[in-house]
Amino acid sequence: MGLERAAAARFSFFLLGIPAITLAGLVQLKDAMDAGLGNEEMVSLVVGTSSEATYFSYAAISLAITLSPNQEYLIFIWYRLAFGVAILGAIFSGLLKIVNNP
Repeated sequence: MGLERAAAARFSFFLLGIPAITLAGLVQLKDAMDAGLGNEEMVSLVVGTSSEATYFSYAAISLAITLSPNQEYLIFIWYRLAFGVAILGAIFSGLLKIVNNP
């Protein structure tokens, strides 16, 4: 579409990040509401979660955008493959159990 690589990366990371972060926060908020937290605890949870999610999301997106003009995404591909193999290995060896909540 004629975008520079950094602009395309910034757009795609923000486009993918916003829904994922929002949904993760909503799930955590629902779990807190089910636990019966009071108003003060709920405010602390909302502020803490949103600020933490914002900080770490911004840091991850900044790192990805910084690396994108200089390198290919091969480092991320290898990282994800290694992480996936480690998770599957932990599941099959019994170190990590999958919890299925109804």
